[in-house]
Formats: sequence, C-alpha cells, structure tokens
Amino acid sequence: MTWDDHKKNFARLARDGGYTIAQYAAEFNLNPNTARRYLRAFKEDTGTADSRKPN
Repeated sequence: MTWDDHKKNFARLARDGGYTIAQYAAEFNLNPNTARRYLRAFKEDTGTADSRKPN
C-alpha cells in the first residue's frame, strides 16, 4: 500500500470511524512517527486538522 493509499484510507476511517493517527498506525503496522509525519501533513492539506492559532 502506498502513502497515497494510506492517506485516502485514513481520511475515510477518520471521518467514518473517528480513527486517530496512532490507532491507524497500530491497525496497519506502521511506525507511529512516520504515519504521523505523512498523515498529519495530509490532514492539514485537506483542512481536517484542528485549527491552530499562530504565535
């Protein structure tokens, strides 16, 4: 499975099942830090990440 596939799959699972990045990484045997790097960037690109105020 490519990272593009993981991004699409994570988006679906996060939306439908409320998956976190940590849960997704455990479910698919991914390194949690690597998953966080790629999937967090994806969440921010799609606007699904939590809003953050600039410093």
